[in-house]
Amino acid sequence: MIKLLDENTISQIAAGEVIERPLNIVKELLENSIDAKSTRIIIEIEDGGLENIIITDNGIGIEKDDLKLAFVRHATSKIDNINDVLNVKSYGFRGEALSSIGIVANVKIITKQKNERLGYEIEDNFGVISKISECAAQDGTKIIVKNLFDNLPVRKKFLKSGPVEGSRIADIVEKIALSKKDISFKFIQDRVEKFSTSGDNNLKNIVYTLYGKNVYENVIDIDYNYGGIKITGVIGNTSLTRNNRNEEIFFVNGRYIKSNILYKSIEEAYKPYLMQHKFPFSVLNIDMGDGLVDVNIHPQKLDVRFSDDNKVYQAVYEAVRHFLSNISLVHHEHLVYDDIDSNNKNLNSNIDINNINTSNSIFDNNFDNNVKHDKEIDINNIKSIKELNNEKQLFTSDNINDNNDEVEEKKDLIEHINEVNSDFIIDNKKNKNDLIDNYIYIGQLFKTYILIEYKDKFYIIDQHAAHEKIYYEKFMKELAEQNVISQKIMPIVITLTSLQHQVVEENILEFKKAGFDIDYFGERDIIVNSVPYNILDIGKKELLLEMIDDFSKNKSANMYDSINDKIASIACKKAVKGNNNLMDIEAKQLIKDLFTLDNPYNCPHGRPTIIEFNKYEIEKKFGRIV
Repeated sequence: MIKLLDENTISQIAAGEVIERPLNIVKELLENSIDAKSTRIIIEIEDGGLENIIITDNGIGIEKDDLKLAFVRHATSKIDNINDVLNVKSYGFRGEALSSIGIVANVKIITKQKNERLGYEIEDNFGVISKISECAAQDGTKIIVKNLFDNLPVRKKFLKSGPVEGSRIADIVEKIALSKKDISFKFIQDRVEKFSTSGDNNLKNIVYTLYGKNVYENVIDIDYNYGGIKITGVIGNTSLTRNNRNEEIFFVNGRYIKSNILYKSIEEAYKPYLMQHKFPFSVLNIDMGDGLVDVNIHPQKLDVRFSDDNKVYQAVYEAVRHFLSNISLVHHEHLVYDDIDSNNKNLNSNIDINNINTSNSIFDNNFDNNVKHDKEIDINNIKSIKELNNEKQLFTSDNINDNNDEVEEKKDLIEHINEVNSDFIIDNKKNKNDLIDNYIYIGQLFKTYILIEYKDKFYIIDQHAAHEKIYYEKFMKELAEQNVISQKIMPIVITLTSLQHQVVEENILEFKKAGFDIDYFGERDIIVNSVPYNILDIGKKELLLEMIDDFSKNKSANMYDSINDKIASIACKKAVKGNNNLMDIEAKQLIKDLFTLDNPYNCPHGRPTIIEFNKYEIEKKFGRIV
């Protein structure tokens, strides 16, 4: 029998779609504070939000007449009609957040507008709304949420412990803080301040605060336009990798989302640079025009729908690849660390962190005119740079006399400071050519590593990884240019399954471009007459079957992508191995070939081919520089 549900049941069901756990409350209230033009927001929670959630902002506040509608379902100031949904600029717009929270908790709103003498307060106690009353209040709005799910003990039972729920809240607050550089956020958990951002509009400062010094030093700014889509934020260099996607962070028009399209796009862009099963660090905002994205498909607004998935995919892919191809990706091995506590994530607000580039590496690239390039911080942290500059001022010629014994002692220090405060951006091709002509070959270490010196840098090259990358890029370039040389072989007959046969039929031209001459030979048999010249000495039949199977599992891939891993395996097998003596002429030829590559930094599997040390750090280690 069909019957109408009572209003209380309807409200609780609706609330359940929006409010699953405390973090949903924090997210909804934070978004309301942002929409209220706040520049400072304080988030306080106790016992994972089950006991207490307090959000305090300095926004525009709520008018008294509007306050009457605050807890009414689908009452909103954000849209007027359905046509506004696709063009919504605000975070919240459904008018469900406060009404849903009021159904499952005790909620008090205290608000005051700037020009008002007094503020107003109203309370919703599990659906029972009080009258509005005057009160003393600061400009902005404070919302206090207590006793969450006390009227729904079954739902409360399925929540995790306070620390677990608290960590989930901390995670979403961090994400929102990353998306709003111009707002100061303070997060307090169980009466302990966990972090505070300055709101100075500098994303890197927030990264330092939330993730620490190591991440800060290994991210680069990104600013890119692709067909009307603007990509901004930071991405990690290839030394900054993770074991999962948790730190692939995306915002669309400032809204934090999760998107398989964006995950796949950035991972494909990083694929040539990272080891398998490693993931990049990124904080990216995708800014799109009206009507290109629909945020109205998920009750908690964590998912969106793009009007053109392929264009968004390509925009992120091109942006990331462009910046990765224009920075130094050589792995720098740190020999010297100063005494700053690397676990201290709070960036002192009075420290000048104007970015300083100390690279001068053989692998630095010039950015083109369309790329915004900021100087990057040196391995010596902010504190050290500040102290060095102070010391420089003490030991200038104006402050010391000719007989001062410390003049010579400080000369190297002053030279280093001058280098730190210079911007070394060297044209990649020109610098590589200089290196090929001017580097000093030292020799081979452990029959596995090639050692060279260039200017004030010392490099260790893994001979196997480098040779592997040379083979790999050569074949991939031939493949991209459709210039793969095929070699005739004794014909091989292969019997395929129906699915495998279909894959070959659909992609026969792509197989031919890759160097395989294939003809049909019966209903489910094919005959292979030629193969790419560089796989003559490995299992041809097995390789072809692996490629067909890989392609059948991922029909959205193209042939170029499907053979990528196979080419990497071929290169690995053909490359010179470790523990193998090389003559000087062989080692020098390998160096020359490596430096002609577009990406000499990583082997096809993501391992570094080159490690860099600088003279200053080595001399510091030996006590030559104090």
